[in-house]
This record gives sequence, structure tokens and C-alpha cells, in this order.
Amino acid sequence: MKQVSVKLRRSPVKKVRHPSTSYRQRNYSLQGERELAQLLAMGAICQARHVRTGMKAAVLVPIAHILLKIPLKELLNGLCLSRGDVQRKIHTGARLSVSESARVVRALMVFEQAADVFDNNGFVATWFLRTNVELGETRPLDILNTRLGFERVRDLLSRLEFGITV
Repeated sequence: MKQVSVKLRRSPVKKVRHPSTSYRQRNYSLQGERELAQLLAMGAICQARHVRTGMKAAVLVPIAHILLKIPLKELLNGLCLSRGDVQRKIHTGARLSVSESARVVRALMVFEQAADVFDNNGFVATWFLRTNVELGETRPLDILNTRLGFERVRDLLSRLEFGITV
């Protein structure tokens, strides 16, 4: 049998250069900031409708970076959201599911209440990530993924605000 040698030639087609990741990240962050501003400006009934339709996944970026001042990975772990799934939704512009949206809104509600109690957003971000004796040595962010945990954190903040002891 005769062997045939094939020479591979370089393709004359130039590679398409994609925008840098930081540019794309800034774009998602801007989309999320707009979504977050709209969400915070809504009343409770409109927020409930917004949750039922699912909010844009890009809203998680400014919540993590601007409000809570934590890495996105930390927020996703705390709310028990799949990192790969959420990042795919952010990149495609998809929406979160109803349960995912509800978890995000619960975190926002607790953040707003904590900001009212502590009057210092920097401290609120730190408080979210510190273990708390009243919460069974867990971080407030880690128990917001359930309704019972959400109510427990809200109760703790209310007691702190009004000076009620255990």
C-alpha cells in the first residue's frame, strides 16, 4: 500500500478576537446594576411579580460586588446557587428561576434591614460573613437560602434594633 502524506497548511482566516473578560464583566455588571436599581425602586407587590417572572441573573454581580462587597462565588455559595449554572445564565442573559429569584430577594431584604440597624454598609457586609452565636455559629449569609433561616436572621436584626435580649 502506498502511504499518502498530507501537508497541513495554515488557514488564511484570521482568528476573531473576543472582547476581554474584564470588558464583558463590566457589561454584565452594568446590566445587573440597572436591574438592581429597578428592583429596589419597586414596591412589594411589583417585586413579587418580578420574582415570579424570574429576575435577570446579571443582578447577582452588583449585589455581590457593590452591596455586599464580597466575591460572587461567596454569595452563590451562601444562597446555595449553582456557580456554573448562574454564570451561564449571566453570560447568556437568561433569567433566574423563581426559587433562585426568591433567595436573592430575601438576601436583599435582609441587607436593607441590616443597613437600617447598623447605619454602615461596610459593617453590614462584614456582619453577613461573620459567624453569629445567635444563629448557631453560622454566618447570616449561609442560612438565607431557606425561609426559616431568613426569618431567624430578620428576627435577630429586629432584636438588635430594639435592644431586646434573648
